[in-house]
Amino acid sequence: MINKTSYEKQLDQIARYMNFFIAKYDTENELPLEYLRIKFALDKEKQFAIPPDCDEKKRDDIINGFIDFIYSEIFAPDSTHITENIIKMTDDNYLDDIEKNNGRKKHNEREYLESLEFTNAHVKLMLEISMGMKIICPIMFHYFNTNKVKVEKNSDLIYRFYHPLFEIFSHDEYGRPVNMFNKYWVYVKSRVSESASINGTMFEKRQIFGLDVFSVVNSFVKVVIVSENMVKYSYPETWIPSQGKYKENPIGFNKTVIKLQLHFFIKEVYDKNLTEVSNVKNSEGLSGAD
Repeated sequence: MINKTSYEKQLDQIARYMNFFIAKYDTENELPLEYLRIKFALDKEKQFAIPPDCDEKKRDDIINGFIDFIYSEIFAPDSTHITENIIKMTDDNYLDDIEKNNGRKKHNEREYLESLEFTNAHVKLMLEISMGMKIICPIMFHYFNTNKVKVEKNSDLIYRFYHPLFEIFSHDEYGRPVNMFNKYWVYVKSRVSESASINGTMFEKRQIFGLDVFSVVNSFVKVVIVSENMVKYSYPETWIPSQGKYKENPIGFNKTVIKLQLHFFIKEVYDKNLTEVSNVKNSEGLSGAD
């Protein structure tokens, strides 16, 4: 049972990708077998069950143990070929080439730092991590349901289940290390910082509640991107002749998601004008405490 709207709407796509992966790449049926092993451990043996009266620290320790168990069962390279099969599936089905126009600059196109640019290697890793999330999410939500775990708004709980994937899929096709989590962080930080410079007043109001640029970036990366939206990535499927590109575009999707989140962030309305409670006097001789 998946009781999260953003995932319920993706069930058809998740099932389609899982079926395709098992039929074409998991020819030894390793993934279905691992699913059965994990379900037996949870439902029959009651492993990693969360007692109703346990404190938050004990609860987190149990959940962390279950996360380690998932990765030891599904992604351990010495016991399954699931990781390498995900990589092969991505190599076979990534048809796009986002670098083909790198040498041709459009008129007035903005120059970006290399740290903000994305390459084909980055997109492949994004798709591999996304496929890993599609594999994990049925297990994760089954665990939440059987243990009555509620995912609170802005919680990093789902992120904790997915974060190890960034270490598993962390090299390009030539074996060079790529830190995709850091890549997301730098990209989102540039967008948030740019918005903060334009909408300084709104950011100052939110900072009164402890929401500075760092905390906004942290939330956008861990909750908005990793927990809510990476699982929605698709391989290139639909070619748009008039635009000369594929409809499925993880980079463009990320850009849209962050743009919308920033829009909601700066448009939030407060009943009163907020000010920081301090002893610093303004031009009228009044402080925030006054």
